[in-house]
Amino acid sequence: MTQHDVPPDVRKRLAARLKELRPSGMTQQEAVALLLALQTGNNWSVSRLSKIETNEGRVLPDEIDELFAVYNVDDRVELDKLKRWARVAKAKGVWTQRRPGLPDNLNEFARAETRATKQRIWEPLLVPAQCQTPRFAAALITAMEPDLTSDEVATRVEARMARQNVEQELVVILDEDVLQRRIEPIEVWVEQLRHLTDMVGAGRLVLRVIPRSAGPHPGHAGWFVLLSFADPEYQDRGYTDGPGGSLYLEDAEDVQRCSLTFDTLFEMALPEDETVKLILDLID
Repeated sequence: MTQHDVPPDVRKRLAARLKELRPSGMTQQEAVALLLALQTGNNWSVSRLSKIETNEGRVLPDEIDELFAVYNVDDRVELDKLKRWARVAKAKGVWTQRRPGLPDNLNEFARAETRATKQRIWEPLLVPAQCQTPRFAAALITAMEPDLTSDEVATRVEARMARQNVEQELVVILDEDVLQRRIEPIEVWVEQLRHLTDMVGAGRLVLRVIPRSAGPHPGHAGWFVLLSFADPEYQDRGYTDGPGGSLYLEDAEDVQRCSLTFDTLFEMALPEDETVKLILDLID
């Protein structure tokens, strides 16, 4: 299958194009009524079509045939292109490139994050954004991207703090090196460590640490976050990133692999009381 015309943000582009193809005078309700009249399956609903058009739900390649028929679009070239996009989006995660300013690579993840009822995070390098204090976040952002202006740093800190207002179960596994890696000034680092123990004490965070004595483990492959949803129409999904961009893990096998890795790390990690004691000893 050739993929020369598959954009890096394929799911977003596919959703936008399918929305454009729906005739301007046709509502989602009317489209779904026609879809149900033309095919025997029961997969269509107004809610599902809405999720497809807003990039919150998947569309299968064969379903694009049905949409084209209802929308009366007779363009075989575009049909084949969009079905190819759907296969790529379904097969694996989708890479999106970094852009200047407030990171667009987090937009899709942030939307999904607000709907998730549970987050599981493995982080071998940094305190996760969901657990950062404002001063720690500012120091970290500045260190990672020193060319940002103070206004840009403030904007990112504000966006990061807003993500912490989501009510959900938060389970985090850290590598011990995360706790040992200081950030200056030291007062900011101590404040961050105390914030972690305060979150645990308040019941806002389940926290475990992989000690250095654990040796090599599956988490060395890289960090990731897994999102779970109460709505059955949303499947668990994952997210990770690196210097080249951001990867949204949506293939069921990929998500399951990350979930098994997380479970393994959770069992290897120190119990929560020992984790808190470790952090308090570091503060002292």
